[in-house]
Amino acid sequence: MSAWAVRGVELPFGSEPQSWLAGLLPAAVRFGVPVLAGTDVTGSIPREVALLSRLGLPPEQALAAASVWPRRFLGADSTVADIVTYHRDPRQDPDQLAQPASVVARGTRLR
Repeated sequence: MSAWAVRGVELPFGSEPQSWLAGLLPAAVRFGVPVLAGTDVTGSIPREVALLSRLGLPPEQALAAASVWPRRFLGADSTVADIVTYHRDPRQDPDQLAQPASVVARGTRLR
C-alpha cells in the first residue's frame, strides 16, 4: 500500500503529496468543496498558496484557502477585522505572503 491511501484504498495519483493534491484539486473545485491551505504538502502557507495557484486554483481562491475559508470552517467569522498588507499584490506573487509589510490584529499593529 502506498503512503497515500484512504481506509486501505490506494489513491491513483502517485505517492507524492503534491501529486495527490494535483489529482484531487480539480474534483474538489468542481464539487464546491472548500479548499483549505495548510502546511502538510509544502511545509508553509505561502508555498501552499503558490502551489494551489500553480495547480489551477484562481489566485483569489488560493488566498481565500489560507484566510477566509479556514476562518469559516473554524467558526471564527466575526465583526472584528484583522488586516495584513504587502508591498506587492500576493495574487500576482504568492511569495509575498511570507513577507508582510504590516499586520494589524484586533486593532493593534503587530508589525
